[in-house]
Amino acid sequence: YGGEEFLVVLLENNEKTSIGIAERMRLCISEKPFVIENLELNITISLGVTSFKPTKEIDIDVILIDLLKQVDAALYEAKNKGRNCVVYKNFAL
Repeated sequence: YGGEEFLVVLLENNEKTSIGIAERMRLCISEKPFVIENLELNITISLGVTSFKPTKEIDIDVILIDLLKQVDAALYEAKNKGRNCVVYKNFAL
């Protein structure tokens, strides 16, 4: 998505499933060292998660901007908590 950040979009998942997928990604990356020329690097990731289920006619361009702001806030909260964690923020219109 930008710099060292990337974006994963999960369609038709609820909060619990989305958090579970994010947590599995975090564990998978943190539990296996990254090896470059016999040098092992331990890598961790911080993840921000939000979800949205439309309930009425909406302007998707406006909602996408708000969703990105919400998930970015969750990501930075995860980083501020010491990194290597998942933070979920509920999205509401």
